[in-house]
Amino acid sequence: MSDWKSYLPGLFLVIVVAAWILLFASSPPYPPSEPEISDQTETSSELETAKGIAEAQRTGVLIEIGLSAWLAYSNVLSAKLFFCLIQEGSRQSSDAPASQQPEYMTDFLSLLDKQCAVYTQMESVITPFVDQIIADKKIENYYVFSMLEPADEIFMWAEKDIGIFPSLADCQRFERALHELDVSTRRCRLVTVTPLPPPAPVR
Repeated sequence: MSDWKSYLPGLFLVIVVAAWILLFASSPPYPPSEPEISDQTETSSELETAKGIAEAQRTGVLIEIGLSAWLAYSNVLSAKLFFCLIQEGSRQSSDAPASQQPEYMTDFLSLLDKQCAVYTQMESVITPFVDQIIADKKIENYYVFSMLEPADEIFMWAEKDIGIFPSLADCQRFERALHELDVSTRRCRLVTVTPLPPPAPVR
């Protein structure tokens, strides 16, 4: 006759399975999702998608009109996306109230807020100018300033243009705003656009 202890593993397994069934059978059902929140999320997603398509079309046309202008404009869009996304993610991941956060974290979030705000305002000034360029299918003279940033791990620096600004005053305003945030910048300069000569007639 088998020892009763040999049945213990099987008995234990039966008890675990029975407890699991009772637990989930007694658990209340998940609350139904609220359709208003879902609709808002879908609407927000659709708006972001439409905005992304519009920006892609805008920059695509600008490439054909002036490559340097497109590079300067793309630097603004990518910087805004970078800083604003990090700002949002950092605030969502920080559960502690501002009064309980360490000083370095408060300073970091404050810097992200300012960087995001500067690039957002910059885009609002530049985009109407870009839209006018695209509508006219030609580019006039414009202003840019340069920004220096680390290029690799051996202390090399890369210089990239930020713009494009319709006036010197707009360019100087945003160059100073970034400079006050300890961003290495160079002074604004005028970019003179030389129209391309008409194509030679085909013989």
